[in-house]
Amino acid sequence: MPILRNPKHERVAQELVKGRSAAQAYVEAGYKANRHNASALARTQPIQTRVSELFEKRERADAKATEKAMSKLALTKEWF
Repeated sequence: MPILRNPKHERVAQELVKGRSAAQAYVEAGYKANRHNASALARTQPIQTRVSELFEKRERADAKATEKAMSKLALTKEWF
């Protein structure tokens, strides 16, 4: 799924991936504080799908960085 069309929705998804609560993400995206609306928005399918996609992207990047560091330092997983 590409970036969400609504920039505020995209920002909510990105903030949720950072570990923010739905209410915090809602405010960071530029909405007026409202816990009920924040929770409802965070539960929508496009937001949920985008959050999952962003988590997967982060996991792939972390795995790639770990692999690169291990090969560069000639470490094996047993060292960890």
